[in-house]
Amino acid sequence: MKERETNNLKVGRISAATLKALSISITGELNVYIGQQRLDELAQDRPKSYLKFIEEVTKILKKPDFVCFDKEKEEFHYVRAYFLSGMFSFVFAAIKRVDRVFQVGRVFRSPNLPSPYINEGAMFVRVGELGVSSK
Repeated sequence: MKERETNNLKVGRISAATLKALSISITGELNVYIGQQRLDELAQDRPKSYLKFIEEVTKILKKPDFVCFDKEKEEFHYVRAYFLSGMFSFVFAAIKRVDRVFQVGRVFRSPNLPSPYINEGAMFVRVGELGVSSK
């Protein structure tokens, strides 16, 4: 099994409902992994908080508030919205296919949804309104 061979950590799955809502057809494995190299970097860079990072990514993939697909980058962005200290904050997890499996790439926080995600370059879906679930 690919997961065991490469020591990738499975953190989620791209659901059929998400693909349908975004009108995307993808064949092959839909599981999402954090690659071994990224895990090693996290353990080295954040020895006290890398497990919390993994937990956060898993939570975002399991129950996103928004999902978009950037056609130009061929990358999914799973987004969670948080209301902290009276302001919204959005955490993005970028998911890209690498060597035939989907892997978590960048994870970043933003105080707003950047306009390219809402306008032309990406298909963008508010998950709750479409009844999309990652189950």
